[in-house]
Amino acid sequence: PIVDVNPMPLPSRSSGWGKIFVNHDSINNGYRSTCCSDAAGNYIEWDLPLGAGDWKLQAIYTTFNDAGILRFSVDGVQVGEVNTYDPSGEFNQASVFNVHVDTAGTHTLRVTSATDPSSGGQYGYITWLRFVQQ
Repeated sequence: PIVDVNPMPLPSRSSGWGKIFVNHDSINNGYRSTCCSDAAGNYIEWDLPLGAGDWKLQAIYTTFNDAGILRFSVDGVQVGEVNTYDPSGEFNQASVFNVHVDTAGTHTLRVTSATDPSSGGQYGYITWLRFVQQ
């Protein structure tokens, strides 16, 4: 099974992830972004149907000179993080995280933005998220 998350439509819940950018260099023709100068701690969530077992979470994102750290959690348990700071900026970067789900049902994926201590950047740019069951 595959569960795709397109970040462009409204999420289940969010705080500070209100911007959508259209860009032809992005594989989704755009991405969703945090919206404020104080973006650290902003989050976006999706309630997703996941079966019990092991999954791979692929996160596709944009790096940029004002970007920070993205933390990924499922049901409140952190499953990975990626530093998206890059002075030159790159579209369609990807990271893969292992996720274990104990029981089938609705589970919450949360992405939280954090400040990159070396750059001071804290914005987040999400292009696509995909769960693939192993």
